[in-house]
Amino acid sequence: MIISRYMTFERFVDVCKKGLFLPPANYYLKNDPWEGLTIFHWQQIAEQIATQNLNAFNRKQIEMGNETITDVNIIEPTPIMGRGRINDALTHVFLSCWYNSTEESIAMWKLYSQDTCGVCIETDIDKLKAMFGELWQTHNRKLFIMARNVTYINPKESPHSKVEQATFEFSDPNGQYISNPSHHFALGGLSLKHFALSFEKEFRVICDSFMLSNSNLLREREPNEGIRAQLSKDFIRRVVVCPGMKNSRKDEIAGVLKDNGIYCPVERSAFDFASFQWSVK
Repeated sequence: MIISRYMTFERFVDVCKKGLFLPPANYYLKNDPWEGLTIFHWQQIAEQIATQNLNAFNRKQIEMGNETITDVNIIEPTPIMGRGRINDALTHVFLSCWYNSTEESIAMWKLYSQDTCGVCIETDIDKLKAMFGELWQTHNRKLFIMARNVTYINPKESPHSKVEQATFEFSDPNGQYISNPSHHFALGGLSLKHFALSFEKEFRVICDSFMLSNSNLLREREPNEGIRAQLSKDFIRRVVVCPGMKNSRKDEIAGVLKDNGIYCPVERSAFDFASFQWSVK
């Protein structure tokens, strides 16, 4: 399976020099308030939306003089619980987000190619798995690592159990983490996103750094800005540059790869109109 990652030129240079950066999951709350909601929360939201719609219908019936409907039929929606705890948990979990499609996306280019400087790196699932296997070992097997495709949810529909099977996973079968199934279940929320973001076709690697005490309570830990996963020299199989990129910047990208001992082709986007040769008559 081929996967790719769109990024700015500056992030590309950082990845080549320092490795892949995984920010804490709460970083994504800035742009996505739905981030990290579990199946239970999506079910609560669907129920609340249904209650609100029913109340709107009943109020309209009361206004129209339907005597069979009264204020008794107006139901107070059940509050959605646990958002604060989810936000706290997201500071302990780190994410690596990928685009799971062999086809380019102009929507992704628009997000990441400011001033025609966007870059897309390609790799395959085996190399990604090997990289995170090494990360797991370097952290003394104290991480829980799980990778799977994101499932996109319509908040009006109760999702039941839509989370996909993990593509790969690293965990210590003798660790305390496995004895806390409720937290394991909560991690599934990081594989669910709002359907308005389905164009992302996201594949996520989730790295949980929770360490449980003997009483199954979370240990206090210092805030962490993120963790790094080191790339092997053959990790990147191909680099694609955004439509309209100048040749000088494309050459600079090839130079960054060479300077860091990474050898792979650098190609123009399939969407790049400037890549064709035209005769003027």
